[in-house]
Amino acid sequence: MSRKKKKGCNPLGTILILGGIFLVALVGSLFAGKLVIQNWIQGDGLQSVIQKKAESHLKAQVNIDDVQWNRKSAFVGKLTARGYEEAAFSKLNLDALRANIGIKDSAFDVSEISVSRVYGEFSNDRLQGKAAEPETIAVPEKSNLPGWLKGYIPQRTVIGEVEIGSATLEVKDDTGKTSMAIRETRASIQPDLNTGVVKIEANGGKIELAEPAPPINIRESSLRFQNPNLFINNASLEVYDGGHIAGLGEVSFGEVSTVDLDLKVSGIDIKKVVNDEWKGKVSGTVRGPVKVNGTTDHLVQKGTLHLENGVLEAIPILDKIGKYTKSKRFSRLVLNQAQADFVLDGEVLELRNIQLESDGLTRVEGVLDKEGEAISGVLQVGVTPGTLRWIPGAEKDVFTESRDGFVWTTMKLGGTIDQISEDLSARLMSAAAMDIVDKLPANLQNTLKGIIGGGTEVTPTDPASPADGKAVDPADQVKDLILDKVGDEVGDQGKKLLEGLGTLFGQ
Repeated sequence: MSRKKKKGCNPLGTILILGGIFLVALVGSLFAGKLVIQNWIQGDGLQSVIQKKAESHLKAQVNIDDVQWNRKSAFVGKLTARGYEEAAFSKLNLDALRANIGIKDSAFDVSEISVSRVYGEFSNDRLQGKAAEPETIAVPEKSNLPGWLKGYIPQRTVIGEVEIGSATLEVKDDTGKTSMAIRETRASIQPDLNTGVVKIEANGGKIELAEPAPPINIRESSLRFQNPNLFINNASLEVYDGGHIAGLGEVSFGEVSTVDLDLKVSGIDIKKVVNDEWKGKVSGTVRGPVKVNGTTDHLVQKGTLHLENGVLEAIPILDKIGKYTKSKRFSRLVLNQAQADFVLDGEVLELRNIQLESDGLTRVEGVLDKEGEAISGVLQVGVTPGTLRWIPGAEKDVFTESRDGFVWTTMKLGGTIDQISEDLSARLMSAAAMDIVDKLPANLQNTLKGIIGGGTEVTPTDPASPADGKAVDPADQVKDLILDKVGDEVGDQGKKLLEGLGTLFGQ
């Protein structure tokens, strides 16, 4: 039988419960009973109450070892808990817990609580059964505390600041693999037991997510917890060696845990994000707003990202355009604008409203989709008038739309992220070939135009691949098709003119 999904919880909050538990059994209203009370506190009475209270509140099996008292200071060497099926956690370990305890204004007053180390695990590795109900727990009747003093035990607790030296929290799947973790963070918490609100200030440590997500360093964070919701008032995180994430939002630990975050990323080196194939082709830093929504099992990210100081180089299509136009500026394209709206849902990435521009040279607009390694998209490519003067027929037959100071054409993309295919090269080759054919004698034109027209169908999502597995350049396909089929049918004059086409495109 499958287990019900466990409700989430902020494990730091459980420490507050333990702090309060130390106070439940302490008494002190009459000077005459002081010695008796101290004997009960330092004997088995208090430890028994603490353990039963902890089990009922945490819904767990609790063991407390090495309890020591020094006047009003209590020390617990180790507290371990194994959660039952209804618990918020599967394991919880606290090492070296100290509390200063007194009685003030008819309430247990804890001025300080410190915990050296906290470890929490969240998984389905739970104990079967249920913990004792809270109403069955009471001060032990057989303790050596006189009955006439039991009525003076304060029923109210006031807790001051709680300091945690190092906290590590892990979320594990059914195979025991860690899917998310917060490691070695320091925290200061201020609880209000009357309202149930806990204020948390945390800094240091790391957040680790499942691959391929990078480790995230915690600079500082300001949180507020009120069961079952964790409110992130402010968070400052570091990622990719200098990149920054600032955010706020809410995480709900209800029956289905949900996330609603508003983040701002800045200063992230794009070389840290792209795969090895693209590290030498793109540079710059990423910034922009990102919104994260969904459940902890299915998060969707969306926003608008900008690439600052962006540079593209060694991009095959740009290298080709550079050769075609005899302009070296295309080989290293400095971008004065680079942005896109995105939605990331699992392995599916949608890019919309893509805007790339190199001032006075070219502009790209359009959409692009990526699912796994496969990509597809349609882009509008604009160049400044006159840029294509070296390519016969380019502005007449390919870049035919004029707007915003550019002449435009459509380019279809396909293939994979490592091996992108496009249809622009073949269209430029075909336009140049047609332009040359138009200058041939009339008796050759019909034959050549039929050959060229029949060889320009290129499907960018399914590029031709020879037996050796290497991709075939669409422009090479067109040129080879023409030259292979010309032969004696068009004569030496037509063949020489078409061979010049290869020289024109630097091939």
